[in-house]
Amino acid sequence: MKSGVSIILVVFFMASCSGCFNKQSAQNDKPATDSIVQTVKNDSVAIKININEASDTNNDSTVKEEPAAKVKNPFGQQKLEDSPAIRNTAEFHYKRGLVLFTISNYEEGIKEFDTVIRMDPKMGKAYINRGTAWMELKKYREAANDFEKAIGLSSSDSTAYLNLGLAYLYLGDFKAAIDANTKLIRLTPTDAKAFFNRGFAYGQIKDFKNAIADFDLAVRINPSYHEAYFNRGLAYFFSGNKTKACSDWELAKQNGSTKAATAIEKECK
Repeated sequence: MKSGVSIILVVFFMASCSGCFNKQSAQNDKPATDSIVQTVKNDSVAIKININEASDTNNDSTVKEEPAAKVKNPFGQQKLEDSPAIRNTAEFHYKRGLVLFTISNYEEGIKEFDTVIRMDPKMGKAYINRGTAWMELKKYREAANDFEKAIGLSSSDSTAYLNLGLAYLYLGDFKAAIDANTKLIRLTPTDAKAFFNRGFAYGQIKDFKNAIADFDLAVRINPSYHEAYFNRGLAYFFSGNKTKACSDWELAKQNGSTKAATAIEKECK
């Protein structure tokens, strides 16, 4: 089998890596962000998931909640420094954590979320945001632990499952990633990212049949999902079906994938 094709790692949120669906490539390269997780939406969380070690994900990791960095005084007209009562609330430290996250000061942001959790251990969004900060610091085990805790507080939190799946992809625990994304799919059956991430995980364990099935669903939901076409092409390629691989890479190329153009040049002439 030729080795000139580069695979898009879907880990975070999915990055490009050389080689094929294998653990080593997942560690050496970045997750594919365009299609997986550049940003995550959650009504109660304002996070900047830019696991841009990844590359191509149509995932929106910013949130509906007003970005904390833009909220000069989330508690109204009173100056924060003049109100010890306000400073001593979990919500105050949560807002501070969001501001620190927005300016990429993840270590200090984590300290704020630590304080939030000590004050209110049931605030699920604090675990999600702390987990996201751990992801930015490449502390994927710590991140997975926090997303698991968030799920323990709310088993219907799709943001927690999405990020948990990504954390496991980065850790190379592909079976756990499949499980997390399967649960996410039950909650959000029309989320193309969930099928893409699960398909990528299947590809990593060389289960190309299931990988192709998930990429099929991803492009059915989002017909312009070029990372899904590209990765489905890889699954076909490593399954020995070069004709279908080249066809998928052509679709990926038409939707803007430069990697697909390179693959066609190397393998389909």
